[in-house]
Amino acid sequence: VRARARDFLTTTDARGAVAALADLRAQAADVATRCDAVWNLHQIGSRPARDAVITALADAHSAVRLAAVNSIGLAKDRQAPLDRLHRLLKDDNASVRRAVASALGQLGDTKSNGPLIEAANSATNRFEEHAIIYSLIENYSRMTNSNIKHSAPQLPRLPAGGARAALIAFDQMDNSQLAEEHVLPLLDYPDPSVQATASRIFASHPAWAKAAVTHLRQNFVGSKLTE
Repeated sequence: VRARARDFLTTTDARGAVAALADLRAQAADVATRCDAVWNLHQIGSRPARDAVITALADAHSAVRLAAVNSIGLAKDRQAPLDRLHRLLKDDNASVRRAVASALGQLGDTKSNGPLIEAANSATNRFEEHAIIYSLIENYSRMTNSNIKHSAPQLPRLPAGGARAALIAFDQMDNSQLAEEHVLPLLDYPDPSVQATASRIFASHPAWAKAAVTHLRQNFVGSKLTE
């Protein structure tokens, strides 16, 4: 029945179909029905349909919010309001947060980099963290290297989760210009996970070995002098 209704709505008058589906999404008590309405709107794909999907970001149920976020990412709807998506990076549901992180990479707006780095500080599992890092890689790859050279020195001032995510993204972005002087201070970062990430990145750049050895030797001598 749902499939027949979907085919009817998406092949008849689009304006009437969008209005009917938007009302269904807003008023149906059944969560699955509201999710179906979002995906039917996604299939129509007109601007009014996309706007109705955006409205579903505020649905009371996480499954419907998740459907709306996934639709926005798949459609690469760059008219979707970034501020609303950024707020959903703090959603109570981890699946929604992960989907938002992925969608922000699909949208590719570098204004999302700050909120993504902030979200990395509160990521609750590796899947969420991976989505954040991948989107940062995508977004950083769209930036100029002059932007990177300006941003990378700020890494030691970031909280641990954000510093680690940004460091990995700077290293793995297309045509990375990450330099040893950007990574060196993170070998002394107070959080062990950031230190470990910096060490792995140094190990993957053999040309930086001399700088790493010099840094470690200086730290060793300094520690001996303070004993």
